[in-house]
Amino acid sequence: MFTDGVSLPGLSEKVMYQTCFDNLQYPDKKTANAFQFPANRLCGYKSQDVKAKRDFGMTVDHLNTLLQKQKYPCGLCYCQLTTDTASADRINNKLGHIDGNILISCVKCNTARKDMSSKGFRYKKLLEFNSDRLVYSIDKEEKNIYTNMKANIAGDPSIIFNRYAKRNETKIRGGKLCKKVIGYDANALYLWALGNDMPCGRLTTIETYPEIVEDIKNDKIFGFLECDIHTPEHLNQYFGEMTPIFKNTLFDCTDESIIGKHMYDYNQAREKSRSKPARKLIGSYLERRSLSTRRCSSGTYRMGDADESKAMMAEMMKLVGNSSFGRSGMDMSKHKEIKYESSDKAIKAKIEHFTFHGLEELNDACELTMMKRKLKNKNPIHLSIAIYQLAKLRMLQFYYDCIDIYFDRSDSQYQEMDTDSAYIAFSCDNPFQDCINLNYVSTSSSTSDAMVSLSSKNYICYLPDDLYKVKVSAKGVQQGRGRNNDVLSPKGFETVVRDRITLQGTNKGFRLSKETKSIITYSQTKTALSRQVLSRLYYDPKTGYINAQALHEKARELDPKITLKNVKDCYATQSVIQRFQEQKQRFDGFKIASHNPNSWQIDLAFWGKQPILTGININSRIGYANLLSNKTAATVLVALKAFIRCNKVDIITSDNGSEFMNSKARQLFKANKIEHYNNEPGDHGTMGKIERFNRTLKQRLTKMSPKRITHKLISDVITNYNTTTHRSIGMTHNEAKGKVIEAELNHNQVEADKIDNELEVGTNVLNRLKKKTF
Repeated sequence: MFTDGVSLPGLSEKVMYQTCFDNLQYPDKKTANAFQFPANRLCGYKSQDVKAKRDFGMTVDHLNTLLQKQKYPCGLCYCQLTTDTASADRINNKLGHIDGNILISCVKCNTARKDMSSKGFRYKKLLEFNSDRLVYSIDKEEKNIYTNMKANIAGDPSIIFNRYAKRNETKIRGGKLCKKVIGYDANALYLWALGNDMPCGRLTTIETYPEIVEDIKNDKIFGFLECDIHTPEHLNQYFGEMTPIFKNTLFDCTDESIIGKHMYDYNQAREKSRSKPARKLIGSYLERRSLSTRRCSSGTYRMGDADESKAMMAEMMKLVGNSSFGRSGMDMSKHKEIKYESSDKAIKAKIEHFTFHGLEELNDACELTMMKRKLKNKNPIHLSIAIYQLAKLRMLQFYYDCIDIYFDRSDSQYQEMDTDSAYIAFSCDNPFQDCINLNYVSTSSSTSDAMVSLSSKNYICYLPDDLYKVKVSAKGVQQGRGRNNDVLSPKGFETVVRDRITLQGTNKGFRLSKETKSIITYSQTKTALSRQVLSRLYYDPKTGYINAQALHEKARELDPKITLKNVKDCYATQSVIQRFQEQKQRFDGFKIASHNPNSWQIDLAFWGKQPILTGININSRIGYANLLSNKTAATVLVALKAFIRCNKVDIITSDNGSEFMNSKARQLFKANKIEHYNNEPGDHGTMGKIERFNRTLKQRLTKMSPKRITHKLISDVITNYNTTTHRSIGMTHNEAKGKVIEAELNHNQVEADKIDNELEVGTNVLNRLKKKTF
């Protein structure tokens, strides 16, 4: 079996489908009633061969002999034949109807086979006969159901119930002292679920009817049910610890009543990233079964528990089995194509293509990542959903049918739950000795006196005795051979809970260098500020969509140890940056400057058809934007009044649009003692700063791709813009408020001196006129 797979995903796909094809049922080859092949049909076959320029040499005697040998059923689907349904089908479609190239089949199979080989068509009919036992993809006609299933698929939960439990120190639910912490693992849980009845056959839908819920309870219906489900209020306390409903949903990270005091304080301490809603797993669908695909490799995996010499084979079979399950739920919409180009022309063409996703520079070429133009979602996603649900059901059964029945809740408390494991604190030393016998797939994996749970996949169990047994789970941090022992220790985990600090670990290894084409070693420090957090900073309108240097400064407010290289590495992988990044235009000569710190440029920008009144301070670069309902003079006038109220304005420069040049606008400027200057639209020499600000605003909105822009979104973008350090002035725009940028004035003076030195009185010069329509 292992020789069939080029890679683990390829092997797992073979396993996923091959398990369905074992022991297929064949149709009964019953002998039908004898009859003679109709001789009058030979003329029709002869005319077909003449028209196709093929040889014809078929006789009625040969056809009758074939019927007797086949015992009168169809040679492809094995249905019983009659004089009306029997037909002469050619084995080799390139040859004509001649003796030795004929197969007696039914008219339906003869028509449907076309140019397919007889062996392949016979296998196709066999699969159709076993259609209720095989896993089928969801047809294109039912793509709405596929989309609904994909949107509501809920992975297995990894939950922290209680962060810290220690023998004779902490209390269970504030009552009895903790005496023991025991962890239980459900070995090969996915393989066990895969061995149960699975949703097979073609997808069919039925309308709801009044008794459908009762039929589901009585196992009269098998499949998926889309329904509204909730926990009744009078059962909230009973299901308070272990929820029976799992669902992916967004919740507010700023609501203390939802996330708890600890995480609320944690988010408050990290103000920059606390307000973004998080998508977490908190609920599930109604699950069950259909027809079994076949027993999986769980038996081989269980042999490794009994015989240590077979542990390697057991782990290998577990990996293959889990991979076959994972393959069914793989999101093929994220698949991409990798291409290599060396010519600048080809690279530019790929970057400008709408499927471009990212690139990485090599020595003499570029590795380009492209989105696929067409995707065929053929994976049976309903298979993975069923396995997920059965796995969650098994863990719920362990809680409600075992722990909750044999133990009072004052004697036990869940500490941490993962996909196939549960860690429980008990108020007695030998809780399972006399009251229960676990004889199914669950086995005790660890017994300890203390446990610290930091987050999903990050916990430690330990026995503070002479052996000092420790079981650690730290996803993303290397363990073994003494690596990170100073961090992955009971003291380290307890310090995190007690002092609310973060830990760092160092990963070391080797990899292939694309630059030197050799194997090199590397050392990587896993910091508290992960790439996921950096991405969250970047995609937040209040903090992101800025350059790498500015993002680094804001990231350092969360973690001073974050380096610019970490930010640039994360920055370079964001597809929106690579897709929408534009080459900066350089303009020589005089800069737009002013001796007055309250000098502004204003303009009307457009997002689609929606106008936005924008403004920028010439010195401090403070930005302003106000979303308008339309561009009429009355609407713009109201927006101008709001702009003047919010900012100190002495000078305004705008284009010569009627919304700024009408009599009411002039009266407004005059009443507020504002000097107003106007220029031609597109004159970069005088209106360059407001044009650059409009471009920045549009770039950030484009990267966000909002369904619609709102006043709050514009306000968040402007607040982020004004609190970001500007590279040319070396401070944020708000910090530069009220200041005059002397460096720009000095630059203009130097440029003016150059011109004075190059020209003398009486020198002929060329006066370039501005382009105008005529």
